[in-house]
Amino acid sequence: MTAKGENSDSVLVSQIASRIEGITTHWSVVADTARFTLRYARAIRRYLATRVESKEDAEDLLQDFLLRVYQQGFRGYRAEKGKFRFYLKGALRNAVLLHWRKKNRLPRADDQEQLAGVPASEVPGPDPWTLEWRACLLERTWEALKEHELRSPGNLFHTVLQLAVDHPDASSERLAALASQSVGRPIRADAFRKQLSRARQRFAHLLVQEVAETLESADPEQIEDELADLELLSYVRHALPQR
Repeated sequence: MTAKGENSDSVLVSQIASRIEGITTHWSVVADTARFTLRYARAIRRYLATRVESKEDAEDLLQDFLLRVYQQGFRGYRAEKGKFRFYLKGALRNAVLLHWRKKNRLPRADDQEQLAGVPASEVPGPDPWTLEWRACLLERTWEALKEHELRSPGNLFHTVLQLAVDHPDASSERLAALASQSVGRPIRADAFRKQLSRARQRFAHLLVQEVAETLESADPEQIEDELADLELLSYVRHALPQR
């Protein structure tokens, strides 16, 4: 397990995971290719755009890849082989390498190194797939928070958290005024702070849920490892109210 002397992170993740009812794992996603497309297509599209030279090639690659997924599913994946995102990255890398071979050209440098057996961790610079996967998880969490607000009368979780992110140095009074303008009704500063505290808790819960659904197990230790690998622990830690 990733250990950085922050035992509180383990406690926080465990508390959140234990409160999420009906938490699922990636198996439901792998078995349902339509759900897979909705969940990961944006990350795949952006990753492919960094691997080939034109938007047209990237879009063609995306369509070919998704078609194969619809037709064949993920029959080659086994949980014991590692995290699903690693398997998916390998499948995408193979698709990119096949694309370059068809053009009788060399792939980009990091793809060449991985083809030669160099671990991704030894390739200079940030891993594009990890960055896109992380961005996709955060975007889906924000979308889930917005849906929660729309479904719940009087709930302003997405509104207040977005304002706090967009105006990190603003006072509660200023943020409350901005929220009042946004929703068309007066909101006091104390009411804004209460909504913001609850919004951070909800965001943390939704992010843990999102990450858990990409893993072979909903075990809190595995969830924490994945959050740490993706540098998402701070979103959980800072999303919870201070004690």
